[in-house]
Amino acid sequence: MTFALPTEPDLDARDLLDRDGAQAVALRLLTLHPVEVTETLEPLSHDERLRVVTALPVGLAAQVLVNGDAEFRSGLLERLSPESLAQILHRLPIEHAAQILDQLDDERQEEILSAAAPEDAAQIEAIRRYAADPETQEKVRRAVKLGLTAFTLEWDGHVQAMTGRREFWSGAEPLHLRPPTVRLPEDPK
Repeated sequence: MTFALPTEPDLDARDLLDRDGAQAVALRLLTLHPVEVTETLEPLSHDERLRVVTALPVGLAAQVLVNGDAEFRSGLLERLSPESLAQILHRLPIEHAAQILDQLDDERQEEILSAAAPEDAAQIEAIRRYAADPETQEKVRRAVKLGLTAFTLEWDGHVQAMTGRREFWSGAEPLHLRPPTVRLPEDPK
């Protein structure tokens, strides 16, 4: 394993944007950490940032939105289409998506929630309405974690039943299932 000290990204985003376009900048940014991506986009104007962010994969665009300061984020929030913003928020933990939505006026929030998948909009609205304080948000996180753990253990029980091995499957090795014994009725001729 190689360890490299963090370095300042050697990328003039504005020059590359002017010369080769937003796709070229986005491609170069894929090699950077999300915080470095945000730092690289800082010197750009709001419109230039928008061009690059819309060219990034949605997951990375979500991280850029989280990592940017208030001015950086507000410039993108104002300019992104409701559909794009709904896709970006879908990639974030639900409480982060709710916090970002809270930075917008009610009309803009409604535009984005109407563009979001119904399940996402309902979850965001529930978090905003019922889990407004950090204590309740922590309870929600723990409930989700408990649900995922219960599902995982149930699935593991099925794997144990199929393999006949009474141990937790590590997930790192191939799963070898023995075929079930099947007896077909004999043909009565």
